[in-house]
Amino acid sequence: MNNASFLSKQTLIKYKIEIIIFLTVFIVYSFFTFLKILNHLPVQNLAADQYFQIANNLINSSIFSLDGLSPTALRMPGYPFFLTILFRIFHNWWAILLVQNMISALTALFIYLISKKWLSFGYAITASFIWALEPYAIDSSQQFLTETLYTFILVSSVLFFLKYKDFIGKKIFITSILGLMLAILTYIKPVSLFLPIIYALSLIKNNFSKKTFIQITSLLFVYIALLFPWAFRNYSLFGSWQLSADNASSFYITILDFQAKKEGIGTGPSDIPAQSEFPKFAESGNLSKTNQEFQRGISFVISNSFSFSKFYSKKLIKSVTVTSWWGSIRNSIMGKAGEANYHNKVNNALINFDWGEISNFSSKEIVAAIIMIFGAIFWAIILLLSFIGVIYLFKISPLETRPVLILSVGIIAYLILSANLAAPSAMPRYRLPASPFMIIFAITGFSYLIKKISPFGQPPAE
Repeated sequence: MNNASFLSKQTLIKYKIEIIIFLTVFIVYSFFTFLKILNHLPVQNLAADQYFQIANNLINSSIFSLDGLSPTALRMPGYPFFLTILFRIFHNWWAILLVQNMISALTALFIYLISKKWLSFGYAITASFIWALEPYAIDSSQQFLTETLYTFILVSSVLFFLKYKDFIGKKIFITSILGLMLAILTYIKPVSLFLPIIYALSLIKNNFSKKTFIQITSLLFVYIALLFPWAFRNYSLFGSWQLSADNASSFYITILDFQAKKEGIGTGPSDIPAQSEFPKFAESGNLSKTNQEFQRGISFVISNSFSFSKFYSKKLIKSVTVTSWWGSIRNSIMGKAGEANYHNKVNNALINFDWGEISNFSSKEIVAAIIMIFGAIFWAIILLLSFIGVIYLFKISPLETRPVLILSVGIIAYLILSANLAAPSAMPRYRLPASPFMIIFAITGFSYLIKKISPFGQPPAE
């Protein structure tokens, strides 16, 4: 008994930092969950997308459907099944939010463990808490949205790659686990379809050898094999091997938005009149229809490549620096009920630099604007510092750490570029999965600058 107690104390001492990080984040996040419970907030106010609706139908009728009758392919099954399984275990939707809080706490812990590869102890903890305490990360965990689970699996896969990259292709167990993680990411968000290519490229070292070929082939084989059942399901029901209608329909909305801006019609795709080249397109689970519209969109982009590139470049800058801190702070307390009717007005005025509108802001709108501006500046600084951090790490990193560095940079680039291509507007939820790596590199860049300007600065761990 004494030995067990001694071992327990030793374990606590050894992992006290990890335990502190996990408990701190979990307690902070759970505070907002219990605040909603005490305020008697309806659970439906936390359902920001169709995932909750599909999960409800899975629970009640065992049909993956939006209406409870007809199967759909609009959303991937990962997150709805996650909600369904947890509800069958706990029989309570609030318990699922507490599980998401645990997942967010684990994500913060894993960010710390990844950060230690490049950063000193203090900077690694800083990176972890900056991500965890960013208002939108908290807000996302308090809603039935994919981002919390997706970001956790993504960060877990990078940590797993960091630890076991030398065994991929050698041990089928290791390869299968990484392939499973990547398949889960795609089952949650279809935008991850080509993400394994980034992992595969990270396995290439100085030259492409037979060993590298075996590693990449085995990883992709496991990944494709795990996705096949869902593709076959869609083929059986809809006559298409597509995984989801989500990306195609969202991309089409992006094209509509581009068309609206080009023709000077209103502020978005909903304002395009019926006589426009692109009629309104309602999202649906009809894979053949979404595929046709996707192909039309691709053709339109190719024929307007220069103007679309300008449009999309602006959208990317907004997406990386856009902030919803004002809305996130309110939502973290009151859920969707916290959305003020002037939120979008202030946000649009700031994004479009509408000085006439800004000059007429009320006192509440001024407060909202200040918080939004502060958030945008924060993410602009993170973006700038992350560039500096990446350049610095490529200079000093030994060859054995390069694969993880390449992987992390590739994930940021891939998710920012592809997720926003299928995003109807600039939204922070499309930045969140990439944000842990952006913050890690930003802290690296910051520590490098501190080292350059101050003899007392603490450099990154080399």
